[in-house]
Amino acid sequence: MSTLRTINESLPIKLSEEDVESMPELANLLLALSKKITPNGNSIKLQESIEEAEDILTKEKNEWLQHKILLAAAKQVLVEYEMKAIDEELSEPDKEFCQALNECLAFAEMIPHLHPSGDSDVSVLGLTAEHLKKQRKRHEPILNRIRSEVQELMKQKCINIAQFYLPGGKTNNADLNLAKACQLPALVEAQVSELEAEQQQLETLKNEKMLLQEERYKIFKDSLLELQNICNKKLQLQKDLKSTTSKYLLSYSKTLHSKLVLCNTEIIYETYKEDTVLALKKIKEHIDKELKKAKEQNRQANEAVSEYEKLGPEYTTKVEQYRKLEQEIESIKWSLDRLKNSS
Repeated sequence: MSTLRTINESLPIKLSEEDVESMPELANLLLALSKKITPNGNSIKLQESIEEAEDILTKEKNEWLQHKILLAAAKQVLVEYEMKAIDEELSEPDKEFCQALNECLAFAEMIPHLHPSGDSDVSVLGLTAEHLKKQRKRHEPILNRIRSEVQELMKQKCINIAQFYLPGGKTNNADLNLAKACQLPALVEAQVSELEAEQQQLETLKNEKMLLQEERYKIFKDSLLELQNICNKKLQLQKDLKSTTSKYLLSYSKTLHSKLVLCNTEIIYETYKEDTVLALKKIKEHIDKELKKAKEQNRQANEAVSEYEKLGPEYTTKVEQYRKLEQEIESIKWSLDRLKNSS
């Protein structure tokens, strides 16, 4: 894990623990390169040259910024005097001071523009920095006042910035306020360094979190694949079990059917023996004869009924009368028999 962290922190790549385990030779090569290459991909010598150039550039930028800040402060001093001249008449020393400050500002703004190209000796309108500096020497007597005015203005600005950055730290002692303002750059640099360290720590934690997430994702993916394989195996086993059960039930059904057929055959064989078949044949012949006889009697009865129906309703009336007479005769016979028995 330490090798993996060293490689990921020293080189612009992101390896996983699986890559280190599967490719140990590549990991050793990257570990050796991490001692010769910076995290941004540059060699150590090139990075040192770049840092040196950046330091020089930063220094020049700071000098340029200081120059611009001093010019802005001097202009603000001049503007304050000009605003004061609107309300009241300036004294002769103040007028001379404003005139000298105006000329010094003009000289200071002109010097950077005398040589548009740094590798050329040609100057603008034949003016040179030495010539302007010589012209500025005649204002030497009031340069101290200019420095004092600008210094007081810058002190006040620093105190205002410190009070804004550190509220509640204002005191009545000007020297103490200035001392706090002078300590402000170191305090800001310390806080910037602390923030950069925290940012670096957060970046490291972010990289570790990304690696951890990748490992978790890999474990989760492997777990899902394993779970899928288990489910597939279980489904296949269930399918095979159902297929085996179906085959067993089919074979069992066929066996039962064969047994039923065999039992039916045995029953038929035991039931319909030769003597039984002969007896059944005789019974069938007798039944056929009786059935034929009954059919013939039925036919004759139907013919007789048809003949009787041809006679019409008179025959029916006579038949009814005949039945009544027979019933009366039977009743008389029954009465006579009762009388005989009683006598």
